[in-house]
Amino acid sequence: MTELICPPDLLTRPFDLAVTRDMTVPPAVLYRAWTEQFDRWFAAPGSANLHQRMIKI
Repeated sequence: MTELICPPDLLTRPFDLAVTRDMTVPPAVLYRAWTEQFDRWFAAPGSANLHQRMIKI
């Protein structure tokens, strides 16, 4: 006997995810890690070439 399984209606339950973490370093250290040292944490050494620039809106 074959039983049909109906997939859930996800339109009424949109996906949402929040991840938080407390950091025990000063804000300046976190800022530098997410701007100047981003490639150090999220890329192989020498594989990323990131440059900062200001964009006028």
